[in-house]
Amino acid sequence: MRKTLLAFVFVGLSACAPKPIQDSIFEKVSWETKAQIRQLRDNQVHNISIDVYAVKGDKLRMEASGTLGYKLASVVMDREKVQAIVFTEKKFYFGSASQDVMTKAFRVPVPPNVFFAIIFDQQLRGTGWKCESDPQGLIQSCLNKDLIRIEWERLESPSKIVRLKTKTFEMEWYFKALDLEWQPKNEIFNLTAPQNYQSVKL
Repeated sequence: MRKTLLAFVFVGLSACAPKPIQDSIFEKVSWETKAQIRQLRDNQVHNISIDVYAVKGDKLRMEASGTLGYKLASVVMDREKVQAIVFTEKKFYFGSASQDVMTKAFRVPVPPNVFFAIIFDQQLRGTGWKCESDPQGLIQSCLNKDLIRIEWERLESPSKIVRLKTKTFEMEWYFKALDLEWQPKNEIFNLTAPQNYQSVKL
């Protein structure tokens, strides 16, 4: 009788336990995306295209361009460093992978690992983060102690919309066309300062 009771308790606890959050099944991606970015302090709105090249848990490159196709910025990051060329400023930024770099270079006050999480549908771990999944076990939202909030909206797979919000910044990011045939090459994940550009260490 006691063993039967314990079995019922165990089954009940297992049924109530939250499902583990599933990461994206893709290990490498090339995404064609579009984003609307709003700077809340001065109410500026920008609509841009972002080509994304990423290797899960390792490297990421983003190429941002304006509505007429002119280049705005190139960004390369891994878990340790960030490099960025801002063409509109003629500046080359580089530094450790930190929120400070993203804020000073792009007025985007989020740590770089947030971009990996958004692209690969990953749970953000560490002090201050709390994430929730949908009934299918897919990531649905993440919120941290600094009120950085991320929300995923599922469209026809693999398309999605991800909304990123902070106290001063909002981004609605539409992931449209996915190229799974893309093969990463080392040279794509390295930037050098163009001639006559100012180098800024952050």
